Amino acid sequence: MKKIHISLIAYHKLWNRLAGLITSDTLSQLSFSIYSEEPHLMVASHLPVSPEKFWNKYIALIGQYMINNIYLLNGLSRSEILSKPPGQISNYPWLSYRALTTGEKSVVHKHTSSYIDSLKLGCDYVLIMEDDVIIDRKGLESILSYLENSNGDYIDFSGANGYYCDPNQLSLCSSSNLYTYKNPWPSTRTGCCYALSSSFIIDFLSVFNPIMPQDWLLNYSLAYFKYDSLWIHNNPCRHGSEEGIVKSWRS
Repeated sequence: MKKIHISLIAYHKLWNRLAGLITSDTLSQLSFSIYSEEPHLMVASHLPVSPEKFWNKYIALIGQYMINNIYLLNGLSRSEILSKPPGQISNYPWLSYRALTTGEKSVVHKHTSSYIDSLKLGCDYVLIMEDDVIIDRKGLESILSYLENSNGDYIDFSGANGYYCDPNQLSLCSSSNLYTYKNPWPSTRTGCCYALSSSFIIDFLSVFNPIMPQDWLLNYSLAYFKYDSLWIHNNPCRHGSEEGIVKSWRS
């Protein structure tokens, strides 16, 4: 049986959102860790000498993939996107260099800390669930069953509103009844609920530079190391803040 490190990530002022998960039967009889501490400063040894230089290097690799995912968000199919000319990075100001906010640094710190702990515990996967995840016992059982039978390295379980998954490109995991879509452009959908293999974590940490939001750092490792980006189509959980059910920590 595979060993899975279940990690609950919370903004310290909203940690009580996890109470429902912890006190219900969703996590009963399962071990898990909570990451809610807010670091005051990023560890100095992790900061690059020239963050803008590294940012531009990363965007040169992942920028087009992220632009393509905006098209997916708007409901375009893979074939429709491929028929479009390549996007000009300069036309997308949100891809331009900026310093991370304190909140974004905190997210990077907590997610990455959980990855490191997963390796220390000798786990096959880390399963991340943020404090705005909406999930019940059945959904969690589907995720754990999927991971038990999966060879994937990055799996997004919660999805995000509007992202298109080509119905002709889905594969079924019969043990969990979850359908997988392999995104042709290596990238994430959301950081709400996802899993990483130990192999991915080792590679991620080998190039770790905390200069971008966490999901963008994941995008870079997916592209740089050529990992498959697997999205679950019939999501076993929901992204509460994306759906407007709960407030995002950003607000």
